[in-house]
Amino acid sequence: MSLLLLFNTSELSKVKNKFFPSNTIAIVNPQPRQKSYAATAQFWGRVANGVKQPSTVTLYPKQENRLLVIMILPQDCGRFFEIDDQQIKKVTYSCPEQEKDESADYQNWKVEHNSLMKEVKMIAPPANSNPLYIRDEAFWLIQY
Repeated sequence: MSLLLLFNTSELSKVKNKFFPSNTIAIVNPQPRQKSYAATAQFWGRVANGVKQPSTVTLYPKQENRLLVIMILPQDCGRFFEIDDQQIKKVTYSCPEQEKDESADYQNWKVEHNSLMKEVKMIAPPANSNPLYIRDEAFWLIQY
């Protein structure tokens, strides 16, 4: 009799409604589209070091070369670095009262991502030699 019940379409809707009420929504996502981690970012300049800034790093599991780094700045502001294939594709400075595209300032930077050490290193283009420099390259080191 129960087999007959399943083939009767009018009875099937009653069974379906009993076990799956119409207002129940189930979303199954076995692999999230992204994973975000708390991080700290520090600028290592040619002349001096910067302070550590709170940040986040977002990884995209199905797109291994894609990253999003967000540096959290004072006054509810942030700098968003969209990274793909070890290049900075877009940089946005965002505050409640303004949003500015800073991509041109980071056009020739390169990116190294070490997932084992949980580090992202954004390296500035080389500069002319100067005896006042304490290091040859300037970079952001983001540890998550």
